[in-house]
Amino acid sequence: MKKTLLFLLAGTLMISTNSCSKKNNANPDPTDPIVDTTPYNLIEYTGTTNLSTTRVGLAAASAGNAIIFAGGRDNNGYSDVADIYNIVKNTWTAAKLSEARFHLTAAAAGNKILFAGGLNNTGYSNVVDIYDVSTSTWSIAHLSVARGRLTAAA
Repeated sequence: MKKTLLFLLAGTLMISTNSCSKKNNANPDPTDPIVDTTPYNLIEYTGTTNLSTTRVGLAAASAGNAIIFAGGRDNNGYSDVADIYNIVKNTWTAAKLSEARFHLTAAAAGNKILFAGGLNNTGYSNVVDIYDVSTSTWSIAHLSVARGRLTAAA
């Protein structure tokens, strides 16, 4: 099964999930390691939605049943908005980062999604906002040095 998620982060989110349809092969060779005789059903879902505010320079990450798009900059300046999509319930909720910032980074590890650094109204930020997917709660930590335009991976 092949899954594809396509995100248009300028305010619109498009999710498209497709899987391959397995047709009955007339005479598959079961000894051929490439031949998969498992029957598949075609499942398709395509939809679009808008984030709560249109913004650029935001960060996104996912863990468990949550995908979060946070921070960025909109027409009013730096944003503290965090749009949370629950993939199980197919619902959106909005939350706030502890401070508005843009060009921040995001990474996920286990059941936590972290949004770190970025540019705020006074320069670089050392704030790390941490979302716990299992409890739907936020906590805050700090980088040892304020940073912006950084990257992260977990």
